[in-house]
Amino acid sequence: MDKRIRRVKMIMLTLMLLLISSSIYATPDPATWTRKIFIGHDENFYYCLSIERQYPRSYHEYTDFAFFSKYSNNGTLTEKILLREIEHFQEDANPPWLHKEQIKDPMNLESLLIKNNLFYDFPSDELNGYNISFEEKGIFIEGGKKKVLLINANDLGDYINYYENEVGWNMKLVEYYEGEGYFYFITQYGLSWGDTDFCQTIIPISSSIIRKAEETLRINTDSH
Repeated sequence: MDKRIRRVKMIMLTLMLLLISSSIYATPDPATWTRKIFIGHDENFYYCLSIERQYPRSYHEYTDFAFFSKYSNNGTLTEKILLREIEHFQEDANPPWLHKEQIKDPMNLESLLIKNNLFYDFPSDELNGYNISFEEKGIFIEGGKKKVLLINANDLGDYINYYENEVGWNMKLVEYYEGEGYFYFITQYGLSWGDTDFCQTIIPISSSIIRKAEETLRINTDSH
């Protein structure tokens, strides 16, 4: 009798552990995705459309936000206006996906651009002869067999939290824009899975730093 009871208890314990394990794996971690669409710049600021996707602890719902964002050239966010909020969800955890707009009368993006006397920028090809690399010590520009540091890891902490930890997460340069006094680099890192963070961020780097690095690379190249 004791053996039978022990056996039943072991079976029940095993089933409980399986249920706990399956519930853990069935519940995803919360995650945030961020996309930056560069619009343009003026002498002191740059502007972008920021799209943010918030995943809760569920595979069956998420919310998208769209913001008009204004940054100073040191990367400080000075204005952030909500343009759109959309809830995406499945009823009873089954298809199809349903969508609910939360803002019925959104602010007009073009009106904001006109208000800020803002024009459109297009990606630059000014630095296409070089390679932009991401390393633990910071962002480098490379030409030939030489490379020059553009911004160190400590300063990158103002734009990317724990930069050194993110370098291995598929970090890459998406595109860049050339302004009057700055270059604006759109950097992407993370994984586009529902339960992991995925991020694009804009890193402004002074044009004087870029030109000085180019000159250093040219001198090193010409001397060999």
